[in-house]
Amino acid sequence: MNCHLLLLGVFLAVVASNRNWDCLKDAKGRTQRVCLPKGSTPRSGFYLLDNTRSVYRSSKQTESKCSRPKNKTRPKCPKVCADGSLCFQLICRPYGPCTDAGGQVFHVDGKGRPVQNEGIKGLKGTFYSDKRNKCRCFIPRLA
Repeated sequence: MNCHLLLLGVFLAVVASNRNWDCLKDAKGRTQRVCLPKGSTPRSGFYLLDNTRSVYRSSKQTESKCSRPKNKTRPKCPKVCADGSLCFQLICRPYGPCTDAGGQVFHVDGKGRPVQNEGIKGLKGTFYSDKRNKCRCFIPRLA
C-alpha cells in the first residue's frame, strides 16, 4: 500500500514538472526552438509544441479546452513561453535532394499525410527524409 502511494507521488511530481519547462532554456544540443507571437507564421520546418514537448495537434476539442486561461498548462495545449508567445521547434530540417527537386519537407502522421494540413495541392509525397521525426518530402507533380 505504501509502495503504491510512493509510486503515485513520484508519478504526479514528474507530470507536474513536465508542464513547467522553459521553451528556450530547455533546448539542448542541435534542437532549435523559437518563441513567436500568436498569429505569426514560423519558418519552414518549425512546428508548434504542446506541453508534453511533442508537436501540437489542433482540434475543436483542444481549441475549446485550451482557450480557457486555467487550462493553459494542460498536456495537449500549446506551450506558451514566458512572454506570452508560442513555442516552436525545428522538426523537419531542409533536405538537399528534396529542395533541389523544388520540393518541401513536411511533418507527417502515420499515414504519410501532413500533420498541420499544410497546402500540398499540386505536390506528390515521395521519400522520407527523416523517419524518426516522420518528415516526408513532397515534390511538384509532373504534368
